[in-house]
Amino acid sequence: RVTGAEGRLPGGWMSGARRVGGTVRRPVGDHTPFVHRLLRHLEAVGFPGAPRVLGVEDGEEVLTYVEGHVPVEVAPEEVEPVVFSPAGIASAFALIRRYHDATAGSGPAGGAEVVCHGDLSPWNTVYAGARGAVGLIDWDGARPGSRSDDAGYAVCGISCWDTRGRRRSWRSAGCWQRVAGVRGVLAGRAARCRRPGPRRRSGGSSSRPGRRATPATCG
Repeated sequence: RVTGAEGRLPGGWMSGARRVGGTVRRPVGDHTPFVHRLLRHLEAVGFPGAPRVLGVEDGEEVLTYVEGHVPVEVAPEEVEPVVFSPAGIASAFALIRRYHDATAGSGPAGGAEVVCHGDLSPWNTVYAGARGAVGLIDWDGARPGSRSDDAGYAVCGISCWDTRGRRRSWRSAGCWQRVAGVRGVLAGRAARCRRPGPRRRSGGSSSRPGRRATPATCG
Protein backbone atom coordinates (compact mmCIF):
# COMPACT_ATOMS: atom_id res chain seq x y z
CA ARG A 1 0.00 0.00 0.00
CA VAL A 2 1.25 3.47 -0.91
CA THR A 3 1.69 5.60 2.20
CA GLY A 4 1.91 9.37 2.66
CA ALA A 5 -0.34 12.28 1.73
CA GLU A 6 -3.61 11.27 0.17
CA GLY A 7 -6.72 13.01 -1.11
CA ARG A 8 -8.37 14.75 -4.03
CA LEU A 9 -6.20 17.37 -5.69
CA PRO A 10 -7.71 20.88 -5.93
CA GLY A 11 -8.37 22.80 -9.13
CA GLY A 12 -7.99 21.78 -12.72
CA TRP A 13 -10.60 21.38 -15.42
CA MET A 14 -10.50 17.57 -15.40
CA SER A 15 -12.28 16.03 -12.44
CA GLY A 16 -11.21 13.05 -10.40
CA ALA A 17 -7.48 13.66 -9.90
CA ARG A 18 -6.33 12.46 -6.51
CA ARG A 19 -3.04 12.01 -4.74
CA VAL A 20 -2.08 8.69 -3.19
CA GLY A 21 1.30 8.96 -1.49
CA GLY A 22 3.86 9.83 -4.14
CA THR A 23 1.48 9.20 -7.03
CA VAL A 24 -1.37 10.98 -8.78
CA ARG A 25 -4.28 8.93 -10.09
CA ARG A 26 -6.68 10.21 -12.73
CA PRO A 27 -9.38 8.63 -14.89
CA VAL A 28 -8.14 7.46 -18.28
CA GLY A 29 -9.66 8.81 -21.50
CA ASP A 30 -9.21 8.85 -25.26
CA HIS A 31 -6.24 11.16 -24.79
CA THR A 32 -4.37 8.81 -22.46
CA PRO A 33 -2.36 6.70 -24.99
CA PHE A 34 -0.88 9.78 -26.66
CA VAL A 35 -0.19 11.54 -23.36
CA HIS A 36 1.59 8.47 -21.99
CA ARG A 37 3.68 8.21 -25.16
CA LEU A 38 4.65 11.87 -24.74
CA LEU A 39 5.46 11.56 -21.04
CA ARG A 40 7.58 8.48 -21.66
CA HIS A 41 9.48 10.38 -24.33
CA LEU A 42 10.08 13.26 -21.89
CA GLU A 43 11.40 10.80 -19.34
CA ALA A 44 13.69 9.19 -21.91
CA VAL A 45 15.26 12.53 -22.89
CA GLY A 46 15.65 13.63 -19.27
CA PHE A 47 13.14 16.50 -19.16
CA PRO A 48 12.47 16.91 -15.42
CA GLY A 49 9.38 19.10 -15.53
CA ALA A 50 6.71 16.47 -16.17
CA PRO A 51 5.26 13.53 -14.24
CA ARG A 52 6.40 10.00 -15.03
CA VAL A 53 4.01 7.28 -16.13
CA LEU A 54 3.81 4.35 -13.71
CA GLY A 55 0.96 2.51 -15.40
CA VAL A 56 -2.82 2.09 -15.48
CA GLU A 57 -4.79 0.51 -12.65
CA ASP A 58 -8.54 0.08 -12.20
CA GLY A 59 -9.40 2.56 -14.95
CA GLU A 60 -7.00 5.22 -13.66
CA GLU A 61 -3.62 6.33 -14.91
CA VAL A 62 -0.92 6.33 -12.25
CA LEU A 63 1.63 9.13 -12.47
CA THR A 64 4.37 10.38 -10.20
CA TYR A 65 3.54 13.43 -8.09
CA VAL A 66 5.44 16.56 -9.16
CA GLU A 67 6.83 18.08 -5.98
CA GLY A 68 6.01 21.74 -5.41
CA HIS A 69 2.73 23.61 -5.38
CA VAL A 70 0.35 25.56 -7.59
CA PRO A 71 -0.03 28.95 -5.87
CA VAL A 72 -3.25 29.91 -7.65
CA GLU A 73 -4.89 26.88 -6.05
CA VAL A 74 -3.33 26.60 -2.60
CA ALA A 75 -1.46 29.83 -1.77
CA PRO A 76 -3.26 32.96 -3.04
CA GLU A 77 -0.83 35.22 -1.18
CA GLU A 78 1.99 33.93 -3.39
CA VAL A 79 0.30 34.52 -6.74
CA GLU A 80 1.50 38.08 -7.29
CA PRO A 81 5.13 37.68 -6.06
CA VAL A 82 5.66 34.14 -7.39
CA VAL A 83 3.54 33.68 -10.52
CA PHE A 84 3.18 37.22 -11.86
CA SER A 85 6.57 38.65 -10.87
CA PRO A 86 9.22 39.14 -13.59
CA ALA A 87 11.20 36.24 -12.12
CA GLY A 88 8.12 34.02 -12.06
CA ILE A 89 7.21 34.87 -15.65
CA ALA A 90 10.77 34.29 -16.83
CA SER A 91 11.01 30.92 -15.07
CA ALA A 92 7.69 29.75 -16.54
CA PHE A 93 8.66 30.59 -20.11
CA ALA A 94 12.14 29.13 -19.64
CA LEU A 95 10.47 25.88 -18.59
CA ILE A 96 8.18 26.04 -21.64
CA ARG A 97 11.20 26.59 -23.88
CA ARG A 98 12.96 23.55 -22.43
CA TYR A 99 9.82 21.48 -22.86
CA HIS A 100 9.46 22.48 -26.51
CA ASP A 101 13.14 21.75 -27.14
CA ALA A 102 12.61 18.28 -25.64
CA THR A 103 9.78 17.49 -28.07
CA ALA A 104 11.17 19.07 -31.26
CA GLY A 105 11.73 16.42 -33.91
CA SER A 106 10.37 13.67 -31.65
CA GLY A 107 8.13 10.77 -32.49
CA PRO A 108 5.11 12.22 -30.65
CA ALA A 109 5.49 15.49 -32.61
CA GLY A 110 5.14 13.64 -35.89
CA GLY A 111 5.66 16.16 -38.67
CA ALA A 112 4.87 19.15 -36.45
CA GLU A 113 7.39 21.54 -34.94
CA VAL A 114 6.83 20.38 -31.34
CA VAL A 115 4.18 18.86 -29.11
CA CYS A 116 2.00 21.59 -27.61
CA HIS A 117 1.00 21.15 -23.98
CA GLY A 118 -2.32 22.67 -25.00
CA ASP A 119 -3.28 24.33 -21.72
CA LEU A 120 -0.31 26.30 -20.42
CA SER A 121 -1.43 28.53 -17.58
CA PRO A 122 -0.66 29.25 -13.91
CA TRP A 123 -3.22 26.57 -13.04
CA ASN A 124 -1.13 23.89 -14.71
CA THR A 125 2.30 25.07 -13.58
CA VAL A 126 4.06 23.83 -10.44
CA TYR A 127 6.34 26.24 -8.54
CA ALA A 128 9.03 25.57 -5.94
CA GLY A 129 9.93 28.73 -4.03
CA ALA A 130 12.94 30.63 -5.34
CA ARG A 131 13.41 28.06 -8.11
CA GLY A 132 10.27 29.37 -9.78
CA ALA A 133 8.37 27.18 -12.23
CA VAL A 134 9.60 23.58 -12.08
CA GLY A 135 6.87 21.44 -13.62
CA LEU A 136 3.88 21.22 -15.94
CA ILE A 137 0.79 19.14 -15.14
CA ASP A 138 -2.59 18.25 -16.70
CA TRP A 139 -1.45 17.05 -20.12
CA ASP A 140 -4.88 16.06 -21.44
CA GLY A 141 -4.80 18.66 -24.24
CA ALA A 142 -1.33 17.77 -25.57
CA ARG A 143 -1.12 17.62 -29.35
CA PRO A 144 1.38 18.18 -32.17
CA GLY A 145 1.64 21.86 -33.09
CA SER A 146 3.87 24.92 -33.09
CA ARG A 147 5.88 26.69 -30.41
CA SER A 148 4.08 29.96 -31.15
CA ASP A 149 0.64 28.45 -30.60
CA ASP A 150 1.62 27.07 -27.21
CA ALA A 151 3.56 30.16 -26.13
CA GLY A 152 0.76 32.47 -27.26
CA TYR A 153 -1.72 30.50 -25.20
CA ALA A 154 0.64 30.78 -22.23
CA VAL A 155 0.77 34.58 -22.57
CA CYS A 156 -3.02 34.60 -22.51
CA GLY A 157 -3.03 32.20 -19.58
CA ILE A 158 -0.80 34.43 -17.51
CA SER A 159 -2.27 37.74 -18.61
CA CYS A 160 -5.99 37.21 -18.58
CA TRP A 161 -6.50 35.86 -15.09
CA ASP A 162 -6.45 37.94 -11.95
CA THR A 163 -4.99 36.91 -8.61
CA ARG A 164 -8.36 35.57 -7.44
CA GLY A 165 -8.61 33.07 -10.28
CA ARG A 166 -11.13 35.04 -12.32
CA ARG A 167 -10.78 35.29 -16.08
CA ARG A 168 -10.38 38.79 -17.44
CA SER A 169 -11.80 40.04 -20.70
CA TRP A 170 -9.26 40.66 -23.46
CA ARG A 171 -10.68 44.19 -23.56
CA SER A 172 -9.95 44.91 -19.92
CA ALA A 173 -7.15 47.31 -19.00
CA GLY A 174 -5.77 44.81 -16.48
CA CYS A 175 -5.38 42.13 -19.13
CA TRP A 176 -3.52 44.37 -21.56
CA GLN A 177 -1.31 45.77 -18.81
CA ARG A 178 -0.33 42.22 -17.93
CA VAL A 179 0.30 41.35 -21.60
CA ALA A 180 2.61 44.36 -21.86
CA GLY A 181 4.44 43.26 -18.73
CA VAL A 182 4.88 39.69 -19.99
CA ARG A 183 6.13 40.94 -23.36
CA GLY A 184 8.60 43.22 -21.61
CA VAL A 185 10.04 40.39 -19.52
CA LEU A 186 10.36 38.10 -22.55
CA ALA A 187 11.84 40.82 -24.75
CA GLY A 188 14.52 41.53 -22.15
CA ARG A 189 15.33 37.84 -21.88
CA ALA A 190 15.50 37.49 -25.67
CA ALA A 191 17.88 40.46 -25.90
CA ARG A 192 20.23 38.81 -23.39
CA CYS A 193 20.06 35.55 -25.34
CA ARG A 194 21.08 37.29 -28.56
CA ARG A 195 24.29 38.73 -27.15
CA PRO A 196 27.15 37.31 -29.26
CA GLY A 197 30.08 35.46 -27.80
CA PRO A 198 33.76 36.23 -28.49
CA ARG A 199 34.51 37.00 -32.12
CA ARG A 200 37.36 35.48 -34.03
CA ARG A 201 40.15 37.95 -34.57
CA SER A 202 40.97 38.99 -38.09
CA GLY A 203 44.28 38.08 -39.67
CA GLY A 204 44.45 34.67 -38.07
CA SER A 205 46.02 35.99 -34.86
CA SER A 206 43.57 34.25 -32.57
CA SER A 207 45.10 31.66 -30.27
CA ARG A 208 42.27 29.34 -31.28
CA PRO A 209 41.85 29.78 -35.04
CA GLY A 210 38.57 28.73 -36.57
CA ARG A 211 36.50 29.44 -33.48
CA ARG A 212 33.20 31.00 -34.37
CA ALA A 213 31.17 33.50 -32.45
CA THR A 214 28.51 31.72 -30.45
CA PRO A 215 25.29 33.30 -29.19
CA ALA A 216 24.41 33.18 -25.55
CA THR A 217 21.94 30.42 -24.78
CA CYS A 218 18.45 31.02 -23.55
CA GLY A 219 17.31 28.85 -20.69
